[in-house]
Amino acid sequence: MIEDEILDELEFLDDLVAADDLNQDLKAPLLEIIREIIRTNGGSISFKEFMALALNYPDLGYYSKPDLKLGADGDFETSPETHPMYGGLWARQVLECWNLLDSPSIFTFIELGGGSGSFLLGMLASLKRSSPDCVNSLRLILVDGSKHRLNQQREKLELAHPDLDGRVDLWLLDDWLDKQPPVENSVLFANEFFDALPVHLLEASDEPQSIVSELHVVLDERNQLAFRRSILMDQAVIEHLEQLFLSGDTPTRVPISGTQIEVNLLACEFMSRVSKKIVNGYMFISDYGYEAFDLYASWRKSGTLMAFRGHNVQQNVLDLPGITDLTAHVNFTALARAAGVSWVSDELISQAEVLVSLGAFRLLDSQSGWARRRPDRFLAARKAVETLTDPNGLGRVRVRVMRRSVSAERLLCQSEVLV
Repeated sequence: MIEDEILDELEFLDDLVAADDLNQDLKAPLLEIIREIIRTNGGSISFKEFMALALNYPDLGYYSKPDLKLGADGDFETSPETHPMYGGLWARQVLECWNLLDSPSIFTFIELGGGSGSFLLGMLASLKRSSPDCVNSLRLILVDGSKHRLNQQREKLELAHPDLDGRVDLWLLDDWLDKQPPVENSVLFANEFFDALPVHLLEASDEPQSIVSELHVVLDERNQLAFRRSILMDQAVIEHLEQLFLSGDTPTRVPISGTQIEVNLLACEFMSRVSKKIVNGYMFISDYGYEAFDLYASWRKSGTLMAFRGHNVQQNVLDLPGITDLTAHVNFTALARAAGVSWVSDELISQAEVLVSLGAFRLLDSQSGWARRRPDRFLAARKAVETLTDPNGLGRVRVRVMRRSVSAERLLCQSEVLV
């Protein structure tokens, strides 16, 4: 009798889950569009195609929708949204780059995927205080994949920095890559840009066969999105994996038996094209990721693909497309190789190390007049620094410094403060 009651309760709860699944159309208007695309493509699309739709479908994709919320009110926390001091600290590095470039009269700052524009506001506010001459030389190029994000950035800049009018260019990513010539004396900054690009999802079966499959997205018997394995046939992916092994980036061919990995060819393509836009200067790539050796380690059985909604990790990466953020860690080795031999890539450093080097904790003087006058703001700033440098959170973001035709000396952000 008791077992029957338990079974009845489990069946009831399962019915609720099923009912919730059937209601996904109402929650995620993009879902039915993806279903129809799957039907018209022979019943299957690659995960890369699904991820591209889920994140970038016009007005309905996660990053392309008009009402995207970032920070505390959104689905995940990015460093620029945590506190303006993030951009303010990076302003110190930007200023050093300007000085190392011999203080050019035209100094181009390029931001990829600037989201709401919070990074720029913090950076510009700090630069204006520390070096008006650097600000007067600035030309801003803001590049994003969404017109809505560009509009957000434009509105914030017009309100906070109207004096920059005429020195700000806003470009959709493909238009900028296709139409704009290379620029001199430049700094490019990209925070969590590459980890949001669509990836191929691969899986290697257990020994002894160890067949490599690419995961595709299909519709199951309940008309819900599901995975199906297909033998890997994409020649570009196969060649990319072979190059990783032949170049010594991975000790064995990947994926290793019993593991799942992501391959981001689009990140390599963009890096190759972006790197050609800068004649001389620096690139700072800040993202979740590893060198290839660590990214594809044998113990990393499930890869790095994750889904976020409401600051919580979601178990089903196919659930609620357009409402759920999808991300996969960056292969920094492949990015450096894609930039080409004219770019020198320094060793990866953590965001915690970078921000400490830029003076994050030196700002927090509890005895300062500001701290005494505004203890509420001082405490908020201290909490933000702890969040930004937390080695188990945002502090584990990795930063790659890249340089072309400039001095090889170590930069301020590369100071050895954590040993």
